Amino acid sequence: MSKQPEYILDSYKVPYYLQDSCVDEYVYYQQCLRHNPRFFENKLIHSLPFASALSNCAKKQQIFVRCQEYREREMFEEMRKIYVESVRKGEER
Repeated sequence: MSKQPEYILDSYKVPYYLQDSCVDEYVYYQQCLRHNPRFFENKLIHSLPFASALSNCAKKQQIFVRCQEYREREMFEEMRKIYVESVRKGEER
């Protein structure tokens, strides 16, 4: 699932709930934040439409956010399938 060894996850203090399919994108984003000035690497700058011109990490943050959104859609779809299947089983009885 993750290309990152355990000691990397520990050194970047990756929370357990983020250790999923998007952990690599999260670690790359955190590495970028550590290696760039804090003034340009914050949520306010990243929210600006021209953030990629000011920030080195805005692109990595966008990739991480898209990965999280995709993962959440997959989980929602899986939950929806389970619900629809349970409703069908209830109708058959």
